[in-house]
Amino acid sequence: MNLRSPHIGGLRTRVAWMSSAKKRPACRFIGPLRRVVAFLLASLFAAGCVSTRLSPADEARIRNVAIVSLVPESARLTKIGLTVFNNDSASFDLGGRVDKNVQSIARGRIAKAKTQWTVREISYDGAALLGKLRSFGVPKAMAAERIQEDLTDLIASNHLDAILLIIPESADSFGIEGLGIWMRPGLISGIRFLFAHARIALEIIGPDGKALALASSSKASLKELDAVALGVGPNLQDDIKPELIDRFGEEILLLLGKTLNSEFDELGF
Repeated sequence: MNLRSPHIGGLRTRVAWMSSAKKRPACRFIGPLRRVVAFLLASLFAAGCVSTRLSPADEARIRNVAIVSLVPESARLTKIGLTVFNNDSASFDLGGRVDKNVQSIARGRIAKAKTQWTVREISYDGAALLGKLRSFGVPKAMAAERIQEDLTDLIASNHLDAILLIIPESADSFGIEGLGIWMRPGLISGIRFLFAHARIALEIIGPDGKALALASSSKASLKELDAVALGVGPNLQDDIKPELIDRFGEEILLLLGKTLNSEFDELGF
């Protein structure tokens, strides 16, 4: 940064200006701004909250179900810079714990609330289904409609009445999708806004591959983290240490559990 300007004379004036700048109360807006950003993100998630429960007729018909999770075993680090040229992203592995947690929670909630249901193990290509789910093409009202035929085939070939489908959701306005960490630097230095997110949707899919019930964008899917306490720096390559990745992973998995349980609550389980 070049501090010379027509309004600033020599070195002594520049040093004096820098010294006085440190004392200026210019950063007082950061606290309120943090709350504003948190509010906007929370509002985005809350605004997208959707839930539709099973009808009595569908409830009575369902007996055999399977759990299909397309939530990846990795999380995404997203840094939104002050300009698009400062944006950055990376991903890290969650050690195979995502599907294990999802299956455990889903089976537990079904066993408790839907005693007439039998959960069956089925084989499916999760990577291929996720690829279709994220593919570009004709816009769909619901993301799961992109894999409607695949879900229909899975239900028919495995003699099921329904599939419980858990998929990652995206929030285009902030670039938030599925599991991850979202951060934004402040105007002065460092990371001022840091959030863990577990943005997923839970759908109950019927024999025609369409959703009979769904819950998405749970309010529980976002958590603000303390960047200063965690020692998070603005450079993803240099400042994100292995121990910090471990901490991020724990936060994300805890949030995943809260989100999924919240969405089961929304569906009346």
